[in-house]
Amino acid sequence: MVEQIKVVKVKSIVELESPYADDDTITRYYNPLAKSKEDWARARRSTQDKIREFEEFTCGKFNRSLRGRVTNLKAFDTWLVWKNQTKNLSRKPSFTFSEQ
Repeated sequence: MVEQIKVVKVKSIVELESPYADDDTITRYYNPLAKSKEDWARARRSTQDKIREFEEFTCGKFNRSLRGRVTNLKAFDTWLVWKNQTKNLSRKPSFTFSEQ
């Protein structure tokens, strides 16, 4: 069975409603205080590294390529919490995410 994924639903020309966000939007979400060019570059690089790690960990299940990479923000956020909570465990429980 083919699963349909709604990537972008346009409400107006400038507003997009979707569970997926690009790297810049995710960087702005997690680093709202990065205003200078140096801070922004450092925050973006760090965010991209985490997104790459998430993409490898989930085998790209929550990432799509549309003129660049877009990532499911809810799944990424859930994975960050899971990763932080299980970082000291030798036998980590499996990561599961279901959008409700």
